Amino acid sequence: MRISKKYSLFFIVGTIGFFVDLSFFTLFFELAHQNPYLSRLGSFLVAVFATFMLNNRYTFRERKKSRPIVYLISQSLGVGINMLVFTLFIWYFSWFPFQHYFGLATGSLAAMFFNYEISSRYVFK
Repeated sequence: MRISKKYSLFFIVGTIGFFVDLSFFTLFFELAHQNPYLSRLGSFLVAVFATFMLNNRYTFRERKKSRPIVYLISQSLGVGINMLVFTLFIWYFSWFPFQHYFGLATGSLAAMFFNYEISSRYVFK
């Protein structure tokens, strides 16, 4: 099975976005002492901005039109998947010392495939 260059670039951008998300989640949750759900919302917004800029510049650069509002809406649907997994991880693995971070990682991975399909079909034309 051959993985397309575009999907590989999307995965790289997503990985960078994950680390942006993780960094800002840590900043909000650990340093600013916000609750985990508000921390996820804030880190999500920063990560969406970063991934839009990178995907627009690298992954979908040959496409003439990008739609940032559509991207934000589509990523909001993806964050629904992400937050569901994140929340379930926190609830069911409350005994686990780093459940917030594993929930963030698992949720991000679960949403990645959905986000690629939406981005490639509707956002970057």
